[in-house]
Amino acid sequence: PEQLKTISPFSKNVHVILDSHGEFPMLPFSRSTKNGPREVLWEGMPATLRGIAQIAPALRATRESLNLKLDFVTDLNYFQLLGKYFRRETSSLLKHSLGEVYPNSEIIPWSRESLVSAAKESDLAIIPIDLSSPLQYLKPENRLLIMWRLGLPCLTSPSPAYIRVTKAAGVDTVCYSLTDWTEKFSEILTDSEIAEAIVSSGQSYLKENHNSELVLQKWDRVFQSVL
Repeated sequence: PEQLKTISPFSKNVHVILDSHGEFPMLPFSRSTKNGPREVLWEGMPATLRGIAQIAPALRATRESLNLKLDFVTDLNYFQLLGKYFRRETSSLLKHSLGEVYPNSEIIPWSRESLVSAAKESDLAIIPIDLSSPLQYLKPENRLLIMWRLGLPCLTSPSPAYIRVTKAAGVDTVCYSLTDWTEKFSEILTDSEIAEAIVSSGQSYLKENHNSELVLQKWDRVFQSVL
């Protein structure tokens, strides 16, 4: 819907359809019984990793008290310019973004299988965004919906899409400040009932608003609109 407002002046026939995400299983919430570190999952393209720097202070504040381990499911390398120039290692970008928290992190090469596997071992997902970037600011809610599908509570930055969807799902997981990030980290990682309630509400939202039948109906309307 946020992108619709931007595009509408140039076309009257605009349809909002997200990816179906049917390639990912709908996993149940799993209570953590591990004695080791609490695992926090981030997933995405290296270009969006810079958002992690904005919450690095919150990660530093909680990494010891909560014994955090950060898993980043992403590409091992990326191109710094135009997607094809100046090849860089993602680990260098991550080290710069995390600072002293970097030793508590691990990069997992992206694949559908590795993401599902990492999700099963994780306690929480995070989606911090650089909201000063127009491209990031107007991204849709795809990543959040995937984390819910994978059975994870997920904290996000306050982008328009994440605010809209979390309100509709009835969950309080948008972080407006470093204090929010720190407090919600602690709340979710120490109270499994809160974590389970977030996943339950998120998956109920998915079933009602983002199932395969609805997605196909939207595509039917696209084709009907141009016949």
